[in-house]
Amino acid sequence: MDLGKLNNDSIKPLCFGDLQKVLPQDDDIIRGPNSECQSCSYLKDCLKIALDSKQGKEWQLSRLEELKCRDDGVLGFIKRWSRLKMLK
Repeated sequence: MDLGKLNNDSIKPLCFGDLQKVLPQDDDIIRGPNSECQSCSYLKDCLKIALDSKQGKEWQLSRLEELKCRDDGVLGFIKRWSRLKMLK
C-alpha cells in the first residue's frame, strides 16, 4: 500500500477494493494476497470489497467451474452449488 496515495475521503488508500492490486494473479493464474498489502490495516475489508465486485464474482464463478471437474462426490457438489447460489 502506498501511504501517500489516498482516495478522496482521505481514509482508505486508492487501491482499496481493487482486485488486481490486492489479489494479483501470478504466472500460474493463481491469485494470492499482494505482499505489499499484508501490513495494511484495511486488508480484510479491502479483500471483501474486491471479492464482492463484479470482477471478483466473475473470478469466483470461474473457480467454481474449474472445481466442477473434480470428483468430490455429493458433498463437493453441494458445497459448489451453495457457493454458486450465494454469488448470484
